[in-house]
Amino acid sequence: MSARPAKLGIITGLAAEARLIAGGIGISVVCAGADSARAEKLAGQMLAEGATALMSFGIAGALDPRLTAGDLILAETVVTPGGQRHPCDRVWLQAVSENLREGGAVAIGGSILGSAKVLLSTNDKAAAFAASACQAVDMESHAVAAVAARSGVPFLALRAIADMAGDALPSFVTKVVTSEGEPDRLKASAALLRRPWDLPAALRLSRRTDRALATLQSLGQETEVLFGGFG
Repeated sequence: MSARPAKLGIITGLAAEARLIAGGIGISVVCAGADSARAEKLAGQMLAEGATALMSFGIAGALDPRLTAGDLILAETVVTPGGQRHPCDRVWLQAVSENLREGGAVAIGGSILGSAKVLLSTNDKAAAFAASACQAVDMESHAVAAVAARSGVPFLALRAIADMAGDALPSFVTKVVTSEGEPDRLKASAALLRRPWDLPAALRLSRRTDRALATLQSLGQETEVLFGGFG
């Protein structure tokens, strides 16, 4: 990336993540609703509307057991479910890494694995870690990275860890996010009434997610630091 993008397109999975971005001239933010196919479509639309760089921003699940909730992942590579590797833009990556370090934030490098579905069990996470050696997993980064690679534009993925490698997730989490990326609280409540034993895991996930969002919140407001002044 030899020059600063004229317009930066940011794709998140959840509306809560999108709301963390301060925005500004030259920065556009969309939410994919935790849907890989929609993330890919939205990324393409952003390029058609003039974006010259793409970023995946939000929370992720840990695959590496050493990671804890709130840890920040600045990916060097994103790996698709089929094993294709998409390197993040090195110049942009280095600039953001230096900016974060100067601001007192610690970002972990490594790889993010893409998945079209939520990894609910600790066994699923362990198997994914063993097969890919990726530090974290999410549902949007690989889709956005693929669009960026096809179009030849810079791409970066910045994610904060929510659920940890040793956390099993309640099964209903796959069904309680709307297409707009908002939580469907009625569906969640109904699911807990049917499966009250999922409550401890649900509360733990809520706490972990809050910690991840807190990590992202300070970054999303510092667009000059995070995006190199693209806005």
